[in-house]
Amino acid sequence: MKAKIDFESFAQWLIEERGLSKRSAKDVCSRLKRAAKWVKIDPRSDPELLVFFLEKTEPFQKLSPSVRSQLRAALRRYGEFLKAKGDGGLEGPEGS
Repeated sequence: MKAKIDFESFAQWLIEERGLSKRSAKDVCSRLKRAAKWVKIDPRSDPELLVFFLEKTEPFQKLSPSVRSQLRAALRRYGEFLKAKGDGGLEGPEGS
């Protein structure tokens, strides 16, 4: 079964815990949705590993450097969100 991303909770967390505006939080969610088209986002996955696989996809490589950076950041922030929420997943090397 495919893990479902809770975009509403993620956006709320970005606003409350990271101080993003509503518009910026929506932008991060949109970028996460875009990344999810090319890599399977599983809450147990390491965000750096997801970034690695994302970087290998042809559609990602065709994007501008700034958009690529924003997609990477969205994956990493989602990992922070899951860790803060207590889902335990998406831990990077420093979280091990």
